[in-house]
Amino acid sequence: ITAHHLLTHTSGLVRGNDLAPDARAIVWALRDTETGFPPGERCHYSDAGYKLLGLALEAATGRPYGDLLRGILAPLGMDATEPALTHAVRPRMARGYAPLYDDRPAHASHPLVPAPWVETDSADGAIAATAGDAARFVRMLLAGGRGPAGAVLSPESFRLLTRPWIEGDDSIWGHAGYGLYVFQRGGSAMVGHGGDTPGYEAYLMADLDLGYGVALLAAQPYPPGLIRGVLDVVQAALRGQPLPELPAPSDPARVDDAAAYA
Repeated sequence: ITAHHLLTHTSGLVRGNDLAPDARAIVWALRDTETGFPPGERCHYSDAGYKLLGLALEAATGRPYGDLLRGILAPLGMDATEPALTHAVRPRMARGYAPLYDDRPAHASHPLVPAPWVETDSADGAIAATAGDAARFVRMLLAGGRGPAGAVLSPESFRLLTRPWIEGDDSIWGHAGYGLYVFQRGGSAMVGHGGDTPGYEAYLMADLDLGYGVALLAAQPYPPGLIRGVLDVVQAALRGQPLPELPAPSDPARVDDAAAYA
């Protein structure tokens, strides 16, 4: 298994979990698992693989992963972004919410309650950012790896980042790049990725052809199709096309058929 396999989710490793407070415990536990296929054969999303990448970077550089991220965030002007979720950061964050029930599928009629707080600094997702800073990251993608002070990625590195290496394990989002999904939508080349932690969800997308981006930050679950709907509206507006019809709102009183879940 190489770094390339970990970056493209083609290692064959299990997805992993966040049940341990330290990424080293999750990576250590991989010795009790088996790969599902030879490295490079296909794509299977692995958070554990990205935890391993972060630990490998720390070992190679002798620096904490959060400090390495700050070296990327600072040249982009992302001064309000924190590369680790810690108690010190929590007072600056919006309160996150989650569905009341954890023993059944989520439904629009279920009430929300404050989500459990999780501290994490692992490389599979531990960034707290503002909408403005997320927009700054989108501008870097649209500029081919350049920030306000100049290039943060060489042209070759940017090509590696955004190249569609292999078909992803989610047909909606196309191919896996290096830490990004690479796909076509509405006739445009798109790159982006989403993430979540208890109480928080986020998605960031860049249209490399039309030159715009969308960043969605939420402190509670949002409809899965929302980000794609936003993309469709902005694309149509920029191309001078009729705006797509809004989807009909779901009926929060509707109760799903329990037999379907059984």
